[in-house]
Amino acid sequence: MSKITKIPSELRNFFTEKRSSSVFEAYSKMVENVSLVIIRYNLLASIKRSMDYDTIGGLFADIYEGVHELTVVEKIWDII
Repeated sequence: MSKITKIPSELRNFFTEKRSSSVFEAYSKMVENVSLVIIRYNLLASIKRSMDYDTIGGLFADIYEGVHELTVVEKIWDII
């Protein structure tokens, strides 16, 4: 192999390896970023769920409380 053809093949190999390693690094950074976003979303969703109250609307709020109290009263009567 002549010296002229050897240099481009070495350069081609170098850039091919560099490109594949940079693609892998970019992919791993993307996976890391997506994982952090999912963890952050799950954390914020669980905090929001624990901090929020039941939003069933003003129309059904009294009915909901009444039904809940009836079930507690029924359980007390079952015990007695």
